[in-house]
Amino acid sequence: LYVPFNAVHGPLLVPDEYKSPYEKIDEPRRTYAGMTAALDEAVGQIVAAVEAAGMRKETLFIFATADDQKLWICMAGKDLWEFSNDTIQPAEFITGAHE
Repeated sequence: LYVPFNAVHGPLLVPDEYKSPYEKIDEPRRTYAGMTAALDEAVGQIVAAVEAAGMRKETLFIFATADDQKLWICMAGKDLWEFSNDTIQPAEFITGAHE
């Protein structure tokens, strides 16, 4: 399954329902936060569908970005690794959604 997302990238567009939890953040960061929340929700739906199909342990999730030339790989839903500049290290950027 290949699912390309435009978020978080221009054009900066997101439904207001995703921006409303971030009213204290100034634009354009508020829109970025909303786009990230929408992306998080969509990825969560994909992961839930994979899990419901009983395929989570056999699934490799790959997150790539062209902007900072990094690649994140989540293996069997357990560990997240960051590949960047020919190095591999555990990713430490994951936090709870909407925190």
